[in-house]
Amino acid sequence: MVSLLFVLKIGLIILLSILGCLSVFILMLFLIPAPYHISAEGNGAFRDIKITVGFNVLCVLFRLRFDYPAKQPLRMRFLGFPLSAGKKKEKEEETPEESPEEETSGENISSLYLKLCRLCDRIRKVMERLGEFGDLCSEEDTKEAARLLGRCTWNILRSIRPRMLAGKAVLGLSDPSYTGYVFGFLSLWVPDTAELTPDFEQEIFSGTLSIGGHIVFGVVLFHLLCLMGSRSVRITIMRLKKLRLLHRKTAAAEA
Repeated sequence: MVSLLFVLKIGLIILLSILGCLSVFILMLFLIPAPYHISAEGNGAFRDIKITVGFNVLCVLFRLRFDYPAKQPLRMRFLGFPLSAGKKKEKEEETPEESPEEETSGENISSLYLKLCRLCDRIRKVMERLGEFGDLCSEEDTKEAARLLGRCTWNILRSIRPRMLAGKAVLGLSDPSYTGYVFGFLSLWVPDTAELTPDFEQEIFSGTLSIGGHIVFGVVLFHLLCLMGSRSVRITIMRLKKLRLLHRKTAAAEA
């Protein structure tokens, strides 16, 4: 009897130790920031740009690295061991160049009429769905869910935003408005610690640029739980599911 109690005591201690270690590991996973780093280097053209992305979770627990251009761009390690199953043989498949299909000038009037009828049917169905979703969007629960979704998205993006920007580069996109959007985003989210020069006349990236930040999984999980715990969000999801089921039934009945 004494030996049985001793064995149960030892087993209980081992079980509690395992649960304690697991709890500490989960807390570390969700509370310790996971850093990420993005670096880019270019000499003028976007096709010659070199990009490196690094992401670490608990230092050596999980590491991800992405290099472009490279033969094996994505590399992952878990506890220092690579997750890729060795070297992969490169399969060079020559795809023949497909010549663009020539548009035929003479189409039958009947085929045009059928296409027009199908287009009208699709437009009618889309308008009916928009009307149903319009009724859904006018509900107070839907408006509250949309506000919560926007607030949650903003908080998550704010928590994972880059906190370091270093380097010296000249950046220009194909559309000058896109260039303005990018520099506006960088001015809002990233500290002004790099020498960035916009070029609104040509598509160019010249110089080196490094961006760094971290992700706290506990913060992301907290905002997601707050979002899913809202009554208005749950009601909106249930209504969307009912509308989707109704659309499937009507589509099956028409078929």
